[in-house]
Amino acid sequence: MNFEENIDERTNEKFTYSKHFNPTCNFQVAISEGKLPLKGEEQNNDYESKSLKILHDYIIKASKESDTLELYTSWNGEENLPLRNKTELAIENLTPEKLILRDREQLIIKNKTFTYIT
Repeated sequence: MNFEENIDERTNEKFTYSKHFNPTCNFQVAISEGKLPLKGEEQNNDYESKSLKILHDYIIKASKESDTLELYTSWNGEENLPLRNKTELAIENLTPEKLILRDREQLIIKNKTFTYIT
């Protein structure tokens, strides 16, 4: 998988991938390549399983630095179309299989054990 940060290469400034993300998000990462299945279109092959595991591990690692993570799936160019579904999930209940979303579905992952270090 290739991950892209939300930094405009020309201006070196952050931008948002979608209006559906909370504007207080410090970091947004887009997956530009990879084989993440959409719900209902899973092929249940090794490539999909590996991609889901990589994303799951990435989210678990990121949860060490944030109390809330947001995952949103959309086709390129359709990022701001209306959401079809929005759900919340505790990080403790997150599995790679729960990362399989429908097109234009948003998953809010809450980490209640996170504590800010100042």
